[in-house]
This record gives sequence, C-alpha cells and structure tokens, in this order.
Amino acid sequence: MRKLVQAVCDEMTLKNTIEEWIWGQKALERIEKEYGVKVIRTPEEILIAFLKAWDKVAARECEKNPWFKKIYESQRE
Repeated sequence: MRKLVQAVCDEMTLKNTIEEWIWGQKALERIEKEYGVKVIRTPEEILIAFLKAWDKVAARECEKNPWFKKIYESQRE
C-alpha cells in the first residue's frame, strides 16, 4: 500500500509540474501578444550578484533565528 501511495504522489507531482509549466508558457505568450511585454532572460552576472547578496541576508538571519538557520542549512545540502 505504501508503494502505491508513493507512486500516486510521484505521478501527481509530475502531472502538476507539467501543467504549471504549460500554464506559464501560455501566460507568457499572452502577455507578449496582448500587452506587448518583452520577456528576456536575466543576465548571469545579475543572477550571481543576487545570490551573493542573498547569502549575506541569509547569514544575518541565521545569526538571529536558529529555526531559519536549521531550515536554510538543510536546503543547502
């Protein structure tokens, strides 16, 4: 029974991920066509700078909040 439940959960996760991707693509197409929005990829150097800034913010929060630190470190593993 446990394997069946796990298989169903895995299948639903996959299904939902695909559906969300499709909806996202349709939404992007719509805003481009209907509103003239130009969607561009964020340059890599900006993403890297953002992540470095986030690491500083997270480090400060880790010092103040043990619960945040526990969760944050578990996500970095």
